[in-house]
Amino acid sequence: MRKILFRMLLMCCVPASAAAQPLPDAAWLDSVLDAAGQRPFNGVALLRSGGAPPVLRVRGYADPLRLRPMPAQQHFVIGSVSKQITAVLILRLADAGLLDLHAPARRCDPALPAWADSVTAHQLLTHTAGVQGYGQPLAFPPGSRFAYSGLGYEVLGRMAEQAGGRSYARQAEDLFRICGMRRSAYPSRAVRRRVRGYVRQADGTPVREPVPASPAYVPAGLLVSTAGDLLRWNEALHGGSLLSRSSYQLMTQAHAARGHFLWGEVGYGYGIQRLGGEPPAELGHSGYVPGFITLNAYYPASQTSLILLENLDWADEALVMAFSEERRILGALRARLGMPPAAE
Repeated sequence: MRKILFRMLLMCCVPASAAAQPLPDAAWLDSVLDAAGQRPFNGVALLRSGGAPPVLRVRGYADPLRLRPMPAQQHFVIGSVSKQITAVLILRLADAGLLDLHAPARRCDPALPAWADSVTAHQLLTHTAGVQGYGQPLAFPPGSRFAYSGLGYEVLGRMAEQAGGRSYARQAEDLFRICGMRRSAYPSRAVRRRVRGYVRQADGTPVREPVPASPAYVPAGLLVSTAGDLLRWNEALHGGSLLSRSSYQLMTQAHAARGHFLWGEVGYGYGIQRLGGEPPAELGHSGYVPGFITLNAYYPASQTSLILLENLDWADEALVMAFSEERRILGALRARLGMPPAAE
């Protein structure tokens, strides 16, 4: 009953401009995907809005060299969306009293370098720790500013293993089971099911891109999932099934500010970005591994999820072309919900 009342309150917070038009639906998603952009969309798109049934659409090819069609339930490397899952593992350990978010990281993992005596899980989660490398000094005093760091989430994966007494893979897969994410996995267990990633060369030819094999980087960016499973993730996380209320508030609170070419000016929480006041208008993250492009956005007021997964990377150095479809579709959704457009 409390969850129902909470969702009813969120629905009352829909902006007046959004209430003037219906929530996005299948026709809206088709029209946006088929509209002309800077490049074609090549992957899987999933939309669920206002409790309506999910809408799943597929465009392009699983193998753009042989023009093999894209299966609707294809598995993708989800890039930095993995950070949300790592953040929840850390917060669940904190909820269980097994990890202190504000204690020195080396107290949890004594094998970490000396700089871990002045760095906390909270700072690693919010990219404010200043870590640059295991053998390098910190870039700035911890907590003084934001600097995005995949290494920070590698360290958090190590801390989860030490505090939880089990491998990161086991803990992540237990979390997937709790969420009903049957098609999500640690990468070594999902290689046969995962679509291959491709990078488009200057002459337009797609070339297969090997996925990095480093187990250490998995907590930061190499977990494997599907669009349907990421929808289940959104609904479990934002529906209150995974964390205590206080930990969820910590995760979705803006602890630092970030300027992002895709999302615009956002607040950064624990592995998640937010836009707006209370409740936040938008919660989400993008993900990139060469050959794979991900977007996961959630809108609490209308219970809307938009998930985009692509396996054809246009490989421009600044990633503007690589994420051009995500930028365009995100902008269209924000406009439909009465929000500012995506960053220009």
